[in-house]
Amino acid sequence: MTVANTTIFLLFTLLLSVFTLSHKLPLFSVSAQTLNAFSSTDKTKIVERHNLVRFSPSLSPPAANMKSISWDDQLAQIAANYVDNCLFEHNPNLGTIYSGGALGENIYMATGSSVNIGNSSVDSWASEKQYFTYPTTCQTGKVCGHYTQLIWANSVKVGCAKKTCSTVPNYPNFNGATIVVCDYFPAGNYNGQSPYIAGTAPQPSPKPITSTNPKTNSSSIIRPYSHHTVIFWTLVVTVCSFLMMTMYNSN
Repeated sequence: MTVANTTIFLLFTLLLSVFTLSHKLPLFSVSAQTLNAFSSTDKTKIVERHNLVRFSPSLSPPAANMKSISWDDQLAQIAANYVDNCLFEHNPNLGTIYSGGALGENIYMATGSSVNIGNSSVDSWASEKQYFTYPTTCQTGKVCGHYTQLIWANSVKVGCAKKTCSTVPNYPNFNGATIVVCDYFPAGNYNGQSPYIAGTAPQPSPKPITSTNPKTNSSSIIRPYSHHTVIFWTLVVTVCSFLMMTMYNSN
């Protein structure tokens, strides 16, 4: 190979490498929304579970202003992005991360099978009902906030995501656990406020699962390329370039 051909070869390799990486070839691209998303069936079950709790005949006293809750893709995206961190703690940016206003949030973590974990998470939050007395009292030493978010009348949108984590910071006994995050809008659980207005219970009007934010539904987080990725693509481009130049010189 002549000096001129060697120079061409090196320039071609460099340009092709830059082109490949700048166009973010998807081999190592990961969508948090896709990776951590619930299936369509699970989404339906989660929404149904929420509305069963919100319109339960055992809700005491009945709620005069209860509204059906529906799935929101943008909230699910926010939940997916956050649960990707594998942190079992609330998102510190709930007050600013959503353009519509502050969000409420419920989190859940369990080991073992993650099948039906969407239902299990809602059932776990709903079990706090036994400790709550309307309008604002929670039994001493118990937690009621997950339940009151479930029945917060003005929270009409929900989006959830899940992730199975090899490790969870500060929870050494939960290696391999699955974390569920559900975000709500408008936010609930304001201090000193009851979750709903007591009165004659309305008839629920369940809403279908729809893509309320189709533009954001397909958005994803592209993880930065690691050095392994760069090395891989550089080798691929180099080999291809060498083969092309060899064929060129043989003619």
